[in-house]
Amino acid sequence: MHVPNDSDASELWRLSGLGIELTASIAGMALLGFLLDKWWGTLPWMLIACLAMGFVGGGYNFIRQAVRLNKSSADAYRRAHPTGPRGKQTEGPGGGPKSRNGKPDDWFERESVEPWDGDDVGDPPDHDKW
Repeated sequence: MHVPNDSDASELWRLSGLGIELTASIAGMALLGFLLDKWWGTLPWMLIACLAMGFVGGGYNFIRQAVRLNKSSADAYRRAHPTGPRGKQTEGPGGGPKSRNGKPDDWFERESVEPWDGDDVGDPPDHDKW
């Protein structure tokens, strides 16, 4: 059974803070746009522009912090469970993650392709030659 500790509570506060920051950035920019519209007499335009900036800026901040929290949670899990759920190694060669079949889960680490055997028997047709 998992017993919650202070780090779990602080992570929950950080997660709830993400939503509050997103909402506050959108609401703050909407208020700024409304006030600018009242001051300049351009009623929907500055409100729309500031709302768009609030969504973009708040969304960017939300995604950036969510990715950071996900990385820190994954690192904490790897430190707490170095052998993984079934006793298997959780890191591949070079420290990278391993996939379910035990091979490296990396786009750049592919298995080598067999060299050409010298004949075209059984090979797919070359459509470039037509």
